[in-house]
Amino acid sequence: MPNLSLSFLDEIQMEVSRLETLGTCLEMAGATDYLKEVNELRGFMLNIAHFQQLQIDRIQGKLDQCFPKSQPTLPKGAHHDHA
Repeated sequence: MPNLSLSFLDEIQMEVSRLETLGTCLEMAGATDYLKEVNELRGFMLNIAHFQQLQIDRIQGKLDQCFPKSQPTLPKGAHHDHA
């Protein structure tokens, strides 16, 4: 396991908190009658979903910095078949 600094872990936690906040906004908009018009609510939900995906990608990028994905290795002498 890589040696992670506390500041880097704090950054990841902050990004996760932002994602949770977006989820809370989405839940609150759906549970209240704040947005009366269906199209307005639908647009808001799509925007929040878009920002959630951006936030997930940002978190994944930080996690990939910590835990780089290893490439699968082939046994010695083996090669990829490109047929």
